[in-house]
Amino acid sequence: MAWQHRRFANHILAANESGLPLIVHTRDAADDTMRMLREHRAHGGVIHCFTEDVRVAKLALDLGFYISFSGIVTFKNAQSIQEAAQYVPARQNAGGNRRPFLAPVPKRGKLNEPPTSAIQQNLSPNCAAHSFEKHRRRHHRQFLQTIRQKLPARTTGSRTESEAV
Repeated sequence: MAWQHRRFANHILAANESGLPLIVHTRDAADDTMRMLREHRAHGGVIHCFTEDVRVAKLALDLGFYISFSGIVTFKNAQSIQEAAQYVPARQNAGGNRRPFLAPVPKRGKLNEPPTSAIQQNLSPNCAAHSFEKHRRRHHRQFLQTIRQKLPARTTGSRTESEAV
C-alpha cells in the first residue's frame, strides 16, 4: 500500500507542478484518495469513472474536481452511485466514460459509443433535460475551459497558446 501512496503522491505533485488537471480513477479507496488529494493540495481535475457515494462526491467537488460517471451508474445495484449522480451539479459533471467498455443499461455488454453517454446523464436531474448534442457541446466547453485554465500561457504570434486552444 505504501508503494501506491508514493506513486499517487508523485502523480498529484506532477499535476500541481505542471498546472495540468489531475485525472484520478479510484475504486474502494475513497478515504485514502480524498485524504491524499487534500494533504497534497491537489488543484482539481477529474474523478474518472466515479463509483462512490454522495459523501465522496461532495469531498471531490469541494476540492474543485469534476466527476465523470461510467455506465455503472445505470446498473440496478448502483443506488449510491445514482444518488451521487443526482447530487453533482451539471457544471461539475464531466460526462460519462464513453468507450470502449462499461456501457450503460440497456447497452450493457456491448461496445460503448458516445451517444450512450446521454443514457447515463438521464440519471442526473441536473443534466437529464438536455439532448445528447447539448451534453456534447457542454462537455467540450468544460474540457476547453479546464485546459485553458491549467495550461501555462505561451505566446505564439499575436495570441497566447492557451487562447488558441
